[in-house]
Amino acid sequence: MTVSSNAPSFPASVDLHRWADAGFTWTGSVPYARFTRLYPQLEQPEGSLQVSCSLETRDRLLWLSGTVAGAVALTCQRCLKPVTVPVAMAVSLALLDNEDQIGPLGEDSDYVLRAEAEQLHATEVGYLDLLALLEDDLLLTLPLSPRHDTCAAAQFAQEELPETDDAKANPFAVLAGLKT
Repeated sequence: MTVSSNAPSFPASVDLHRWADAGFTWTGSVPYARFTRLYPQLEQPEGSLQVSCSLETRDRLLWLSGTVAGAVALTCQRCLKPVTVPVAMAVSLALLDNEDQIGPLGEDSDYVLRAEAEQLHATEVGYLDLLALLEDDLLLTLPLSPRHDTCAAAQFAQEELPETDDAKANPFAVLAGLKT
């Protein structure tokens, strides 16, 4: 049984087991302002990202699956002007009760211990901020140093500066003159 959220905005927090048992899914547009750690980095704060998220229980493990898509405007590290960075992220994350559950997952599976996730992203006891979990992965997918493919500042840096007579002169010649 799948229960779709009819909430116009992404829920602030969810009871993991209750929603997973019900088959929680949510799809919609989430404003940039809801991504509290990404938002301060944006050049253009108006806009949103498309988010699809689901919680389910598979093989007695709780799984968070989701996608985040769209584009964000960050600061180009070469010219300091806005650069549009596409966002296309998919996450499949096992929410584990303890480390003993890691073994059956396989080495390609991503996981987080619920105690750690709750310590970082709990809104109240037993409730977790799923958007914050998705934002963790989103921040990891963004470039560390965003920049334009072709940037005027990069072209200027690659041009060689013409040599001048001063550059050819020995920089220690002035010191030699002081010595005498």
